[in-house]
Amino acid sequence: MALKKVNESANSQKMKFGENRDLDKILDKSTKTKRINVDLDEDTQIRFKAACVKRNTTMKDVISDYVHQWLKENE
Repeated sequence: MALKKVNESANSQKMKFGENRDLDKILDKSTKTKRINVDLDEDTQIRFKAACVKRNTTMKDVISDYVHQWLKENE
């Protein structure tokens, strides 16, 4: 069985390091996100994380929902 040389055009279609062809389709470029940091005592953080896992959600999603709700009530 002989090996065939890979077509040169196939090589040009390879992704480069850090590239994802579908990323632009997934991300909405018009919306930038900003990171915030919150200090919680260790026990509160553990309880919060466990509660999120039990509800099959993320801490980020819960906090984002609360911030959006707070803004609706306070703006």
